[in-house]
Amino acid sequence: MFRVLKALVTIILKNITLQRGLYSLAFLAFGVGDGITSAYMMSSQGPYSEANPVIRTSFMIEGFDGMVMFKLWITFIMLLAIYVKSYSNGYWTVNFVLFAIIAGGLMGIYSNMSVINGAAPPEPGGILLIYAAMVLIFIQIGSFIDTHIACEH
Repeated sequence: MFRVLKALVTIILKNITLQRGLYSLAFLAFGVGDGITSAYMMSSQGPYSEANPVIRTSFMIEGFDGMVMFKLWITFIMLLAIYVKSYSNGYWTVNFVLFAIIAGGLMGIYSNMSVINGAAPPEPGGILLIYAAMVLIFIQIGSFIDTHIACEH
């Protein structure tokens, strides 16, 4: 058993790259983490504790499991679109977009956990503004690195 586990870890570590790790973290933070904490928040605090009307409606129609699956599906489609588009964009531009998605997922998790614990959550508009600014700024940083600094990745 130990040999199999050691071989599996070795294969994973040899094949993981920065971008594959970022895709995985983006799916975990934005899809799994934000999806589960959002569904838990709505099941404990009511559906109107969610600011996103699409996610709230999904929860009200499909319930806990259906909403989580919907969030995972949306996240998968979003990451797939980024992956398909990554062939025409630079390496660092894609990486910085993935960084922004990870940060957006973490902000969503923090906001959901704040509501669950009874603390004052951050304003949804503020989270969206910060997320949009991060995406725009990170795209510019990645584009600058791709065109002026990085020769190869």
